[in-house]
Amino acid sequence: MGKYTIRIDVNDDNTEASVIIGQAPDGKPEPLTQEDLQRAAAGARISFGLDKATLRALASGPMLDAPFPIARGVPATDGADGVAVFRVKKSDEFKPNYGGDDAAPVDYKNVDVFQIVKKGDVLCEVTQPTPGENGTNVYGGIIPARPGRPIPNPCGANTVWAEDGTTLLAATDGVVNFNGTVIHIVEQLNIAGDVDLSTGNVRFGGDVTVRGSVNENFIVECGGNLTVKGKIGSADVRVGGNLIVADGVNGSRQRTIEVGGFMRARYIESGTIRVKGDLFSDYIIDSNVECRGNIVLSGAKSVLVGGRTAVFGEFSANYMGNERGIKTRVELLEPPIDEEELARLTAERDALNAEIKSNAENVAKLRLLVGQSDKPEIGALYKQLKEQTPVLREKLHRLEDEIRRVKGEAEQGYPGKIICRRVMYSGVDVFAGSLMLQRDHLNLEHCKLYIDKGDWVVGLA
Repeated sequence: MGKYTIRIDVNDDNTEASVIIGQAPDGKPEPLTQEDLQRAAAGARISFGLDKATLRALASGPMLDAPFPIARGVPATDGADGVAVFRVKKSDEFKPNYGGDDAAPVDYKNVDVFQIVKKGDVLCEVTQPTPGENGTNVYGGIIPARPGRPIPNPCGANTVWAEDGTTLLAATDGVVNFNGTVIHIVEQLNIAGDVDLSTGNVRFGGDVTVRGSVNENFIVECGGNLTVKGKIGSADVRVGGNLIVADGVNGSRQRTIEVGGFMRARYIESGTIRVKGDLFSDYIIDSNVECRGNIVLSGAKSVLVGGRTAVFGEFSANYMGNERGIKTRVELLEPPIDEEELARLTAERDALNAEIKSNAENVAKLRLLVGQSDKPEIGALYKQLKEQTPVLREKLHRLEDEIRRVKGEAEQGYPGKIICRRVMYSGVDVFAGSLMLQRDHLNLEHCKLYIDKGDWVVGLA
């Protein structure tokens, strides 16, 4: 009698081995044992995942001429791909949210047409890919896992990773701009046309360029510099930096332009203007202007007519007023008190006065104890406090000098000058505070006006 025939087959990826048991060729076979099956598996180099319970069952009742799995490997687990969740919309996905309904109509002026972010805003959150886990085939070999694929790096200009390495933040205020999946924050906002219903009010922390004009009744708030290629109508404009208007300002007394740096405009008509730096223009007509720097009117007209113009520095123009005697007011501004610095110095002085008072009281008490005690530490402390007294008083004197200096900057008079290179007409009233220049309503020519020793001086320009 012969034994059963035993054949071991392995699938293509070597993760499963099967046994096929055949009838003995010479009649009734000898009994099949578990060891026979294990030897056959070993001969086929099967060394991992062998199911001995299955081998036992097959030995006791062989299933003939059919493959039966006896060993299984462990498949590899591929890694998970990285995932990016964008917290801002791509350029072609961003649409203004107009909202509105019958009860609350759309306020088109305050629709956010531009996707603007602040420094520190979350732009994207990333889940990093995982490496996966290797498997083992029935031969005991490694089945390599495919690592997860990383996402393309979304970090563009003016963006930064947070400390966790998975959160992308805006490094500055700006406008979101995608290049594929890369996020850039652009510090300058470019408006191709006018500021109107197509853009709504504009509020931006960086520089803004308006290729057209700023139309009436709109608002532009700009943390950096603002450049307007057209004109500014009766609009509220607040600029942290400089303002350049290629054309001019046609404003109104109800709307205000405030500039933290210098301002340059071809003309200003009926505007309300506050400028911390210098102001450059050709002419100013019927406007309310305050300038903490210099005002320079130069160009074809170089004229001021009507309204009120107040300057801290030097104001120069060819003509002020006109032959028709239109009322025009020109003022020199006093230096401002630095209220914050004055408050700091005053608080420091008050605290020092309290310390000096406490020191004097302690010196008086210790003076009595020194004569009544033989402890050397009392004498040492008395000497130390007594030596501190002149030091504290000297510090107090310096503080009081600083306070007088800060106050004195506002009390030193009017450092500015008014220079009219041709004619200052009789309708122009000139003031420094409440002090008016007396001139019997006469025209002045080629004049330089300034304050010296509390009174007006009229010189030649």
